Amino acid sequence: MGRGRISQSFITKLLGMVDIVQIMQMHGIELKKSGRAEYKACCPFHSERTPSFYVSQDKQLYNCFGCKASGNIVTFLMEYNKYSFPDAIEYLAELAGIPVERDNDDGNTDSSINYSEYYSKMRECSELYARVLKDSSLPQGISYLQNRGITVETIDRFKLGYAPPGWQFLTKYLVKDPQTDLKLLSDLGMIIHKENGGNIYDAFRDRVMIPILDRRGRVVAFGGRVLNDDKPKYLNSPEMVIFHKGRELFGLYQAIEYSKQNQGNLPYLVIVEGYMDVIALAQAGFNYAVASLGTSTTTDQFEMMFRYTKKVICCYDGDAAGQKAAWHALQTMLPSLKDDCDVRFAFLPVEHDPDSYVREFGLTGFESYLEKAKPLDEYLFEHLKNNLVSENSRRELANNALDVLAAMPNNLRFDELIRKLATISFQDSTTLMKECSARKSLRARTNYSRQPQQEEKEMEITPIRRAYALSIQYPKSVIAGKDTIAYLLRILGELGNIKGVKEYQQIFNFIVEYPNRSEISVNTACILSACKGTNIEKWVTRLARADIYGHADNIKTENVTADITATLSKLVLEHYEQRVSKLQNESMKRELSDDELKELSDKVKYIKKFSGRTITADNTDF
Repeated sequence: MGRGRISQSFITKLLGMVDIVQIMQMHGIELKKSGRAEYKACCPFHSERTPSFYVSQDKQLYNCFGCKASGNIVTFLMEYNKYSFPDAIEYLAELAGIPVERDNDDGNTDSSINYSEYYSKMRECSELYARVLKDSSLPQGISYLQNRGITVETIDRFKLGYAPPGWQFLTKYLVKDPQTDLKLLSDLGMIIHKENGGNIYDAFRDRVMIPILDRRGRVVAFGGRVLNDDKPKYLNSPEMVIFHKGRELFGLYQAIEYSKQNQGNLPYLVIVEGYMDVIALAQAGFNYAVASLGTSTTTDQFEMMFRYTKKVICCYDGDAAGQKAAWHALQTMLPSLKDDCDVRFAFLPVEHDPDSYVREFGLTGFESYLEKAKPLDEYLFEHLKNNLVSENSRRELANNALDVLAAMPNNLRFDELIRKLATISFQDSTTLMKECSARKSLRARTNYSRQPQQEEKEMEITPIRRAYALSIQYPKSVIAGKDTIAYLLRILGELGNIKGVKEYQQIFNFIVEYPNRSEISVNTACILSACKGTNIEKWVTRLARADIYGHADNIKTENVTADITATLSKLVLEHYEQRVSKLQNESMKRELSDDELKELSDKVKYIKKFSGRTITADNTDF
């Protein structure tokens, strides 16, 4: 079924066609110029006050000196957007306006999965369910939605459908090639195989079908709602190859699209508990509601919301279940809470959920209720407060709060909450800060969030490594001096005993053979991609990060070319001098052969001619 893995050569070419700075800015990273082709920002992967996140436009790489996050634009999309590797490549290919190229390889690894076939099959399922919903011979689904007041426009906007009764509806209409289509539907959780090789049957039957869209508008899963009071009320797609429920939010795609068509950004997002809440609110004119997918809201989901807006309102029912969900949400979001994030909590009257509230009080009434939402700190301390009559109860409040706040990053918001805790618990803020720091240290041993890592042992930069590192970091300089560098590498290769020359030759060959054109040019990210999975990947990765010039500005191509050729020239002369010294020592013990005498004479002349100078391919008489 698959067409093989995405071609590595295609990935390397693609990385020469996209710009990491432009794409990061598209994702809301506030990069500020810090040199000719370098930018900096506060790291998007950990909380910090002083920028330590650097992006090189020349190298097409990023590196954080705080948490050690580093990589190219593909790594960034996988970390920041939680994209799979194929999704990241497909996204970049769309930006570049080129089709994804694949090798003719039927390997069984994840990288060989043809994701587009899964997305295509889910789209077919969604379109089929949508047609059935409007089929007059099967009125159950549309009648249910009409009874709930859902309009045709809302049905179309959310791509709602209906899975009719029956055991093999999808098999009948969507299986043309049994070998391929049955596997696709099974992998997607749309059909189920009975144990012991029994029959196949549809996972969703007699349910209103609610498609779950990812941020690119592709159907990745379904929620199926029964038409009566049967249990379970909702049946959700299982986690599978294109769907991870903790990384998606129902309604987010629609909210993003609405904001693009109107003011251009999301003023805020409101997280509610159910699919139908999102749908009812959107129909009433409230287009900023999202819902988690049958589970409590996850850290990934909060991080995703904070990438699109800095204000999130958690809107829950006022009953015990709603209170429990809100407290869980607060604890989940704290590791992602940055200084500019505004989080609030709204609890509806016990007799209402968002769907019923907006029907009774209208859009204005719902928006007015949200305006009364409690700020995070107010809700946090209100939830934790006990009877503060005695000193012990104040201490208990402080202890309980510190356990919660220990999950937060060290930022201004954290400092503010510690000060507020000190005020309401009558404790010393400095003492509370120290106590919380101790709990953070204990927590860090098992904490799942990204923590600053140990410094990598510093690499000794030998002459060959210097030339190697400069070539990786400034490949255009290699192209500018390719004839001289090729000549020097040939000499070094003939000497045969210099570690690293063979590997450097591989990098040199890649750079000069890369298809440099106006729309595509070799960069460090391309080189790292080309070396992925090879025996030199580790060294190339470390040399790409080697600090040769520090943060020097206005580094000119010709100057780097001169540095590379001077470094290689010095290496050649050093080894020639060693050879001359060896031959001279031998001559004191025995008579040298004619070939050895000629070699000695030639090398002495060569050393005299180029001592203190750079060897060039067009300036040699030997």
